[in-house]
Amino acid sequence: MNKALRHLFVLLLLISTSAYADSICKLKVNFEIPEFVKSYPLKLEFHRTMIEIDNNSKTKCVTFEDAAIISGIFSRRLVKLNVMVNNEAVSLFTAMVHFKDNAIRLDHVSQAATLACGGYCGYYEYNKLMDQLSVKTAANKYIEALRGAPKTIMSEQSMNVLRSSIFSRLSQTYDNQIESEISLKSAPPHEISYGAFYTTGIWGEYSNRLSMYKNRVKVKLGFLFDELYAKSPDHYKATKTQAKPYEKAVFPAILANVPWQLKKKQVTAATQPMLSAPNDGVRQYANILIDTLGDTDQDFNQYTQKMRVGFDQLADNDMASEFVIAHLFRAAFHNYANADSMSTIFSLRFKRELLERTQEKTTRERIFEMNSIFSRFKITVAFHGADKKRFAKFVNEYKHAAVRTGDTITVNNIQEQFTIIFEQNAWRLDTFKTIQERI
Repeated sequence: MNKALRHLFVLLLLISTSAYADSICKLKVNFEIPEFVKSYPLKLEFHRTMIEIDNNSKTKCVTFEDAAIISGIFSRRLVKLNVMVNNEAVSLFTAMVHFKDNAIRLDHVSQAATLACGGYCGYYEYNKLMDQLSVKTAANKYIEALRGAPKTIMSEQSMNVLRSSIFSRLSQTYDNQIESEISLKSAPPHEISYGAFYTTGIWGEYSNRLSMYKNRVKVKLGFLFDELYAKSPDHYKATKTQAKPYEKAVFPAILANVPWQLKKKQVTAATQPMLSAPNDGVRQYANILIDTLGDTDQDFNQYTQKMRVGFDQLADNDMASEFVIAHLFRAAFHNYANADSMSTIFSLRFKRELLERTQEKTTRERIFEMNSIFSRFKITVAFHGADKKRFAKFVNEYKHAAVRTGDTITVNNIQEQFTIIFEQNAWRLDTFKTIQERI
């Protein structure tokens, strides 16, 4: 073999080795290390994992386990480029980590985009943000400020002050922007508040007035007893003791399986003797039991009105794909406890196959299975809280991720594959598949 051929062979070997290395690297972190930190030790920080990097390198291959990737549409996972100062980690750059990532950009622009997201963003939404002028402008101010005052990197506190001074308004600016993109026609018809109707583990689900009444009474009595104890522990103990004989008549009336109007009469009658008790704490107890009956009527009517998220938007065949997806997911989130409402979200074919697959299951179990489909998309993160804002983020995430062909909308990527069809005058989920892990 002559010299030229040997050189060619070595070159081809290097190229093939490099290509092979790239093919087995499932997740790359790409970064450019500024000159002013190259004299310090540097580490990548993922969720509970620190990885040393060479100060002259520009990329690092990591595993999905290192990155602790989660399958939700909206990510809260981060990777940081840390400068080690006196064995303390000081964050220089931060980037979001998404299930769909094959390569992560980690620099001043990713830092700005992460802060603009205000805690979480979808994959497409986040990548679009990094191309926005306002984000790039803030990012450039950040890196120039560091180049002008490199000693800022000496402490996390000084870095936080710098980031706050440059990025403080970026998140609110972005929130305002995405909400302004939602037209009045396609926006949710009303806001939904959970705070006033929250019960342990479930966001505001009351199947009837009794469940709301019991929760209201429990909360109000808790406040009463806390107040009594704060004023006098002895009076608190006396109230609890003297209330017990009355409770023997009151509790059965509250728990009786009778229509609500009859229950109101029975509870009011059973509570009357408490109103004449010598202990003022017991009398306050009685007033809570009676007054909450009337409050529950009013609150339950308001509650059911708030929780009645309509499906009118899903009947609009001309609606843009991203709005169809957002409305369908929103309707699923807010109607998860209602069997009739949930079933309308799915196509006839889907429900037929579900019945064939779950012949031995009850209707409630089938509805639970329908709900589990949407839980795999982690939509609770998306819609818990300020409803219109979350809706807007959903629209922004799917703006360019969906393909429409006639009356079929398809999303097909490394994380999720699902189709929505227009059937019987409404958009309905027809097929779905979500990938839970990347290996």
